[in-house]
Amino acid sequence: MSLIGIYHYRKDPKNYGRAYRYAAIAKLENVDIFYFTSKGVDFDNKTINGFYYDNGKWLEKEFPFPDVIINHVGPITKKQRAIYNKLMKLVPFTSNPVGTKLTVYNKIKKGKEFVDYLIPYQKLKKPIDVLEFLEKHPQIILKPLSGHHGKGIIFIEKIDENFIIKTNDENLILNRIKLYEYIIKVQEKNKMIIQKYINSKTNTDEPFDIRIHLQKDENGKWINTKIYPKVGFSNKVITNLSSGGKITLLKTFLESLYGKEYFDMKKYLEVFAIQFANHFESLYKHKFDELGIDVGLDENNRIWIYEVNWRPGHIFIEFNAAVNVIKYAKYLASLKRKEDEK
Repeated sequence: MSLIGIYHYRKDPKNYGRAYRYAAIAKLENVDIFYFTSKGVDFDNKTINGFYYDNGKWLEKEFPFPDVIINHVGPITKKQRAIYNKLMKLVPFTSNPVGTKLTVYNKIKKGKEFVDYLIPYQKLKKPIDVLEFLEKHPQIILKPLSGHHGKGIIFIEKIDENFIIKTNDENLILNRIKLYEYIIKVQEKNKMIIQKYINSKTNTDEPFDIRIHLQKDENGKWINTKIYPKVGFSNKVITNLSSGGKITLLKTFLESLYGKEYFDMKKYLEVFAIQFANHFESLYKHKFDELGIDVGLDENNRIWIYEVNWRPGHIFIEFNAAVNVIKYAKYLASLKRKEDEK
């Protein structure tokens, strides 16, 4: 029977909501599973002190190194990181990073196959870069290189000799000199990327993007777990839920935009997702277990890639996502066992 480990930095598995779901599904899938932290790892004896779930309780026990480790949550301290990195060399981990936004964009660009879906971009090195980019694209977005949840995103529009600035906190109108000074202050806080603004809006002028959540199945193949639109307020720059955005049903949303042709767009998104995931994974030396691809649709119904995330949240899809996590971990465990038997 395969043995799966669940890594987390929190000591108590009761404080990690997914742990119980993973344990319940593992039982149905006939695999053993346990929860552990860096502190429980013993490299000398190749054992891990962890917790297993039985009859409504988490019980402590010593386990051998597992066949595979679910690492949807990473370490937070240097000591935890050192143990985590060492363990990663000995046991397969399910999740691997995609890198920063710039890394992702550069890889897609180099891969060529999906470059037409890539929004024009460049790294912000000096304030003049913004002014020059605005000459090509009158509406742009600045976003942090390693930002999350839509934080730090800035919309800039050039109108004649002035520049309109919009963030989730403020709206400004600046001249060229003031914009230059504004960009300097922005750069002091974050490393940024400049991107063309994509007019991905509903019929009622609300910004939206579409999250495509893909996972590997029990055969190591990509599947679409969930596709859902995120819609923001008309006066907001982003659609993130933390900023008041909302999630809607894909069918209902696409019908509101495309009427009877909604099914064609739905199919377009589904096919795009699988093809892109296969191509994107081929650009890396390691494999991924799941990806969260955020895309926009412009006024010409063209897909644009906003971001690719390697640890997408499981909000609203907890059970289905957990089933796929365990099935893929079981698949990786079987590969490792076959390799060990050679």
